[in-house]
Amino acid sequence: MKNSLLRITTSKFQFTLYMRVISNSTYPLCSVYSTIDPKEAFASQTYRGKVVLITGASRGIGQETAITYAMAGANVTIAGRSQETLDKTAAVIHAAVSGAQVLAVPTDVRDPKATEAAVQATLERFGRLDVLIANAGASGNLNQST
Repeated sequence: MKNSLLRITTSKFQFTLYMRVISNSTYPLCSVYSTIDPKEAFASQTYRGKVVLITGASRGIGQETAITYAMAGANVTIAGRSQETLDKTAAVIHAAVSGAQVLAVPTDVRDPKATEAAVQATLERFGRLDVLIANAGASGNLNQST
């Protein structure tokens, strides 16, 4: 499966958007910061040997974060509530990064024991944890006062 990066510059908005193209699908990759180019981190494998745990990694920003760290060489633990969506994210990561080391751990961050189990599973699999990205969130009734 071919993996490439496209750089699109829009002078009207003065930003650069990086896009990853994988098997006829396009996923937004990075940033509105025109001076940050992730290709250098990918090429030099900046995070090789590092372990990154990302909560809320089954879709959206968490998924893109996991893909980006994997592309930069990191071993990643992806945590989210649904094993099914985590498996889909793991497949996307493996499609983008041949040989990526991915651990998918179903985790509800509202449960302290579940979050401890995710950390423990990461330590058992990779022997260390270097970066934790607490991306998951939960919201209740926003009209309810406390």
